[in-house]
Amino acid sequence: QSDNSLLVPLRIWRADDLLAHQRQEAVMLGVLYGMLGLAALAGLVFYAQLREPAYLYYALLVASFGLYDAISEGMLGVFLWPSPIWSGRWLHVAGVVGVFAHLFFVRRFLSTPVIAPRLDRIPVLALPLAPILVLWPFVADVQAFIRVAVFAVGVATAWTLAVEAVGLARGTRPARFFLLACIVLLASLIPYMLRAFGAASTSALTEFGIELGILLAASTLWVGLADQLKRRSAELRDLNVSLEERIRARTAELEETSRELARANDAKRDFLATASHDLRQPLHALNLLIGALEARVQEPAARELLGPVEQSAQGVGEMLDSLLDLSKLDAGVLEADVGDLPLAPILSRLERELAESAARKGLALRIEPSARVVRSDPLLLQRILQNLLTNAIRYTDRGHVAVSVGGDDESVRIRVEDSGRGIPEAMRRRIFESYARLEPGDDATREAMGLGLSIVRRLADLLDHGLDVEPNPGGGSVFTLRVAAGEDRPVALPVAGFDGARILVVDPDPDTRAGLCELLASWDCRPVGASAPAEVAGCLAAEAGPPSAFVADFASGGASAGLDELAGLRGELSGIAGIVLSADSTREAFERARERGLVLLRKPLAPARLRAALAHALRESRG
Repeated sequence: QSDNSLLVPLRIWRADDLLAHQRQEAVMLGVLYGMLGLAALAGLVFYAQLREPAYLYYALLVASFGLYDAISEGMLGVFLWPSPIWSGRWLHVAGVVGVFAHLFFVRRFLSTPVIAPRLDRIPVLALPLAPILVLWPFVADVQAFIRVAVFAVGVATAWTLAVEAVGLARGTRPARFFLLACIVLLASLIPYMLRAFGAASTSALTEFGIELGILLAASTLWVGLADQLKRRSAELRDLNVSLEERIRARTAELEETSRELARANDAKRDFLATASHDLRQPLHALNLLIGALEARVQEPAARELLGPVEQSAQGVGEMLDSLLDLSKLDAGVLEADVGDLPLAPILSRLERELAESAARKGLALRIEPSARVVRSDPLLLQRILQNLLTNAIRYTDRGHVAVSVGGDDESVRIRVEDSGRGIPEAMRRRIFESYARLEPGDDATREAMGLGLSIVRRLADLLDHGLDVEPNPGGGSVFTLRVAAGEDRPVALPVAGFDGARILVVDPDPDTRAGLCELLASWDCRPVGASAPAEVAGCLAAEAGPPSAFVADFASGGASAGLDELAGLRGELSGIAGIVLSADSTREAFERARERGLVLLRKPLAPARLRAALAHALRESRG
């Protein structure tokens, strides 16, 4: 031994001892690598189930540590790449994968996007270098790669310490687990360093301390992941409980809102029933009195004044009908009773009711008779056609208003055509909106509220009828209503006539009764008035015979008791035609009246409509 000599520790093994040591080493390393492999596999399984990237990065980190150590021990080289050159290159690859897996695991585990947004950018910016560093040992100088790798490991270590410091400063639990894992890993180096400096003898702890440290550090991180999962599960449970409480509270609010809406709908229904009677009754009396007055007034100047009065009264009645219909549609209390019905009675009734309005403006009203049968609701279909015809008459100054019926075996097309002003293309969609009017400044528009076509559209949608509007080639507009065809059967077209029939009038209001009697007398009828059904016998005692029909006011809202009384009166009078005037326009009221052989008309009633209904009832009673 000289001054320049090198002291190399040498240990000589006996063959049996060497073989036993190698077996012990293989068992220890196999157990350690197997446990690391199981940890990596567990990370992959949890990632597949939870889709949490931290478990994937954990699996890569643990696997790369295990591979790096196995290659360093020379265990894999015996089986996969015996060449020391290739073994060293794969060692570098495992190291690069481990560094980047470490960076992204720490980023996810410590939640750096939340606690340190600026530091969080570094791993993302460094990620493109990963494939370069992986391929470098295979295509370039290994020594240069080692220098770059050492620098990269230094940067990664500095970044990890900085992020860990932020996490510890914030007092986060993942930062504490990561610190514990680092302490365990650093502590595992102490036995190895002591043996290297000769301060400790060779033993399982000094020989396999690093591998044991890696396993304990991986276990610590796994416990940290489990703790993180547990806390997040608790947060989710708390959130679920909070959401359930909020849902229950919101459900209770919605139920209370639903009850309030139901009460509001009931109140609206009650209001509509009250308004339907209280508002219609005076208008009904006014229309009857105007009709009676018109028959008596002969002076031209007085008749000129009477015309605007009649038009104003009719306009108020139409506005009231539109508002009440719209309110029923909004309240959802209007239901359709669809069935097979002939068009002829509806068209004939509309022609009789609107002929006078058209003649007053000098228009030709042409309604084509039809024997077609459609699938619709009789009341709602008549309301649709009435609104279309009224609208056409209102906006036509000269020419004609016509209704024609066509179609095929599957559907029926009802066309309402006029020669009026027409509808600009820009307004053809808006005219079906509520309160939409063509020209707000003209006289015809001032008479309307812009609800007629809106109600038509909504009733057509309720009945599932198609509705289109297009310009008339000759000027004006054409509205086409498409209705499903019903079961075809022959229909007898009605004819008109009175022949001086005696008509019984039953109305508790003396003014309305007097007006109605005056109106009937102007139609060459012989009215007999009574205030109630009980007084009918006394009123008819002085008459030569029973009346041909009766017209009775019915103000009780459609109750069956009152209708039964009127039906009994009809039976006592040999089954004569009976017309009931009521403000109740519900379907139930119409159905109850029809079941008792009575015809129900809604107030306020235009004289022309009453005349048409009375003529039809007399024809029906005469066979």
